[in-house]
Amino acid sequence: HEPSSVTWVLDPALLQTARDMSDGYQVLTSGAPTVGTHPEQAKDWLRRLTTTTTSAPTRVLPYADVDTSALVRAGLTADVVRAVTQGPVVGADVLGHSVTGGLAWSPYGRIDAAAADVLTAAGIGAIVLPADALPTTDPTSTAMASIATAHGSLRAVLTDPHLSALIDTTAPSDAVLLRQEFLADTALDRKST
Repeated sequence: HEPSSVTWVLDPALLQTARDMSDGYQVLTSGAPTVGTHPEQAKDWLRRLTTTTTSAPTRVLPYADVDTSALVRAGLTADVVRAVTQGPVVGADVLGHSVTGGLAWSPYGRIDAAAADVLTAAGIGAIVLPADALPTTDPTSTAMASIATAHGSLRAVLTDPHLSALIDTTAPSDAVLLRQEFLADTALDRKST
């Protein structure tokens, strides 16, 4: 496959945690701090991810994939803005190459109007939501919708419930058959892309 045909979407908090673990870490074992035993695995994972994402489009979510709706309801709008604006800074610092922000993923699959306003004002242009979160506004696609906000339009990228079911790890299934079905459902004609 071509690395540039995949867009990586990463949480900068995870990247930062992996980098911190690479330098050594502690865990609680029976209530007592114990030296972590896998800093080399964290370092290797981060090295491989950095190598892979260097030649592929890489987007970062707001730092820690925050629950924007909950933070806005709690009056913590500045924390949402900080998570959005610092996500690309942290991601680029850890990976050592440029990354793009502007994308959010609603952790609970919903977003309210106040949270959408804050995200758009902070620089988010698109949000990933489940297909049943709202009706589509593009008659040629069931994968896109638009959310009107006080600061412009927020594009909603809607997940496909059928594809999501294919990767459900709780249901026993034939891995080869699932892979074939996933590839068939996501195959694109290269001439049209």
